[in-house]
Amino acid sequence: MLSKPTVVEHPVAGQSRLAGYQVTYSYQGQTYTVLMPSDPGSRVMI
Repeated sequence: MLSKPTVVEHPVAGQSRLAGYQVTYSYQGQTYTVLMPSDPGSRVMI
C-alpha cells in the first residue's frame, strides 16, 4: 500500500521551498515513511 505523497515545504528567507514528498508505504507487514526528492507517482520501487 502506498499513501498519497505529501508535499513538504521548508521556509527559506520568507519563501517556501519544496523539500520533497513524504511517502508512507507498507512492506512485509511494516510501515515506512520516507522523504523523496521527486514525485514518486503511484508506485515506489523498493
